[in-house]
Amino acid sequence: MTNSINSTTIMPQNICAVDLDNLLVDEGGFAKIDIALFCARVRAEAGSDCVIRVFCNGMKQSVEAVWRRYGAIVERTITNADEKIAAFLTARRDARRVIIVSGDFCFASSARFHRSLNHHVQVWSRRARTSHELAFAADVVDFSVDQLLTAPRPSLPATTFA
Repeated sequence: MTNSINSTTIMPQNICAVDLDNLLVDEGGFAKIDIALFCARVRAEAGSDCVIRVFCNGMKQSVEAVWRRYGAIVERTITNADEKIAAFLTARRDARRVIIVSGDFCFASSARFHRSLNHHVQVWSRRARTSHELAFAADVVDFSVDQLLTAPRPSLPATTFA
C-alpha cells in the first residue's frame, strides 16, 4: 500500500481489542490485571507496532494513565462497549493479526470477517467466560490471560442475617 502524499509505504498494523469489562468482571466481583505484563505479552505476540485499544465502561483516571503509559489507546464507553469494539474490528481491514480479548459471542462475526481476509485471529479469554461461537471462529484461543489476573474480590461485603 502506498501513501500518495509522500510516496512512503504504509505497513498494516496488528490490532488488539480489549473488552475490559468482559475480562475483569466475574461473579465474585472485579479482578485486576497486570497492565505492564499484559501489554508486553501482546507486543511479544503481535509485534511492537500492535495497536492496543482498551474499551471500558468505567475506569479511574489513574488506571487509564497506566494503560496509556504502556501505549494503549483507552476508549471509555457510556454503555456496553460491544458495538464500538465490533466497529473497530470491522474497520481495521489492514490488520494482519487480530487479538480479541473477550469471550463474548458477539465478536464471532468480527473474527470470521478477519479470517475471511486471511488474517490470523486470536482470542484471549477467561476459560469460564468464552463462548463456543467465538472460540470456533478464531484461529487460536488462549486461556493464559487468567494468569495475568488477580482473584476477584467481592464487590459488596457479605451480609449475615440473624
